[in-house]
Amino acid sequence: IQLPTDFAPTGIVRLGDGSARLTFGNKDGSSVVASQIADLEVFATGDIKSPVWTELLNALEIVDGRVQIVDPNAPDGIRFYQVRRAVPGSRNQ
Repeated sequence: IQLPTDFAPTGIVRLGDGSARLTFGNKDGSSVVASQIADLEVFATGDIKSPVWTELLNALEIVDGRVQIVDPNAPDGIRFYQVRRAVPGSRNQ
């Protein structure tokens, strides 16, 4: 997982269906609030060397002060994520 510099990985949450969600939070350990992730975009790929990364819309949720990456279409195997701040005007409104 690649994150903006103000965040750090915090672990993996195992769900009841056996799937896993990556989590991240503030480097100082404080709880993440919605305004901190409002401008974040999430991209995923199964091949870190691939030039093609797919944007995952609505892929972040805050649970217990940490952010979870929600990727319902994740295939079996390894998955890589980039979380980055959106460039102003880059998203379709």
